[in-house]
Amino acid sequence: TAHDIRAMADELQRCREQGAAGLTTGLIYPPGVWAGDLEISGIAAGLRKSKGIYESHMRNEARDLLASVAETIGVGRKNNIPVIISHHKVCGSKNFGLVAQSLGLIDEAMQQGVDVCANQYPYDVSSTTLRSILPGWVHEGGFEAMAHRLCDPDLKPRIIEEIELSEDFDNMYRNSGGAGGVLLLYFPQTPQYEGKSLARAAEIHGKPPLETAFDLILSNPGEDTCGFCVMSSKDVAEVIRHPAVFVASDTIPGAPGAKVHPRTYGTFPRVLETFVKKEKILRLEQAVWKMSGFPAQRMGLGTKGLIRTGMDADLVLVDMDRICDRSDFSTPDQPPLGIDLVMVNGKIAMEAGKTTNAGAGTVLHCGQ
Repeated sequence: TAHDIRAMADELQRCREQGAAGLTTGLIYPPGVWAGDLEISGIAAGLRKSKGIYESHMRNEARDLLASVAETIGVGRKNNIPVIISHHKVCGSKNFGLVAQSLGLIDEAMQQGVDVCANQYPYDVSSTTLRSILPGWVHEGGFEAMAHRLCDPDLKPRIIEEIELSEDFDNMYRNSGGAGGVLLLYFPQTPQYEGKSLARAAEIHGKPPLETAFDLILSNPGEDTCGFCVMSSKDVAEVIRHPAVFVASDTIPGAPGAKVHPRTYGTFPRVLETFVKKEKILRLEQAVWKMSGFPAQRMGLGTKGLIRTGMDADLVLVDMDRICDRSDFSTPDQPPLGIDLVMVNGKIAMEAGKTTNAGAGTVLHCGQ
């Protein structure tokens, strides 16, 4: 209701005064999937006074990408607040190339005075939960209600049909081209399937892919993560070279030794190795800015991100002749080569691949 929205906006303003950087939304996930544009813009009004940040994993990154970008920018325009589009991309082979238009929308908004940018991880495989393949209505009521629906013999055929055919939601299964493009990462109760595609797991499990997916969800309540082969490497390159885009890992950290997306360990060395050294899409200076000064500036971290008098001495010593991202889906926890020293606040935090436990980090206050 309008009263609820005003109360949430007031609460957001109080949170901002207490140190929050802003508001994030995840609009393909419950409960955000049910929040409309008027609700989101109304709540974000609580950021107006302090110019807090609105950041969104948008409503759709496939067929309706452009409408989602416009919606996200609109929240910033209506409230005169800065906006960040999370891990900008387009999913599904039918939609490849749309990023040229979505980046154009960002350019247009910037020219009109909207403070908008985007971040990106440098991979053509995304990662989220296996539950993300389910239509929104299946999630209603929490995990137990969802589990009941997945076991209901009357509802299961409807769920399978919507996953296989529907374009009414950001359908990660279809965007991946089906079960062969879904990589099973962290499934602690059924580790025998980790590292395999859903198609291969289905062969082993002896059930069709989507029924196998339902069984895995039920066996690993709330602990399932996957990789989804949804992007084009050409689009990834198009996005990362854009001046309004900075680098972010967007990772889902796992337990020690757990299967995770390689971006957990390899995001930043990959930018240097792939996009600077090999493909020469970025100059070294551009890459460093996108990984340090740009995000620090965006988050209002006034003493971070640059090497100059008065700034915190956060330094990374990189050997560009040796820099190599070794993390992959089979062995994601492999450390990179070529990063020989890390300093935090002037103290050595890592040297020759070993941490020092110097404990020099401090609590950071964003834009306060």
